[in-house]
Amino acid sequence: MVHQFDNEAIKRHRDATQLALQTPVVNYRDGFGCIGPQGKHVDKDSFLKYNSLLTHHGSKTSLPHSGFLTVPYMGSGCRAVSKEPRLDFEYTYAPKSATPSGARNRFIPLVGCLANEIQNPEHIIPEDNHDAWPRGGFPSRGCKNLRGPFPKPLPQ
Repeated sequence: MVHQFDNEAIKRHRDATQLALQTPVVNYRDGFGCIGPQGKHVDKDSFLKYNSLLTHHGSKTSLPHSGFLTVPYMGSGCRAVSKEPRLDFEYTYAPKSATPSGARNRFIPLVGCLANEIQNPEHIIPEDNHDAWPRGGFPSRGCKNLRGPFPKPLPQ
């Protein structure tokens, strides 16, 4: 419902505008300082800021009810039965595969030189590579207690 402005409302708006023009230092905005000393200009400030935006003019508003407790509120109108079919679950537009997901061959062979080196146990287990090499590498805690030269790398 839209209320038409009467001459009194236009006069109040003009007065509030004049107040804003007479005090250019005061920022008419939300927060502290917009209502004047002791809230003297609170009505004029609210009228200046929110006059054109007011949708509720102080009267009590209540939603209409259907009269039956089991009938939902249809204030937004009847639903379009032809345009709103049953609830649909998620759609996927990915291309469908003819093979089931468990039957797919996902093995990708390695490059020849990598396959030979990785599958050779001499490259995986250090003890198989050299007898002096301890499992898990050279112990770093023993390095500080070592009284001789630092161990040289193993020959290739």
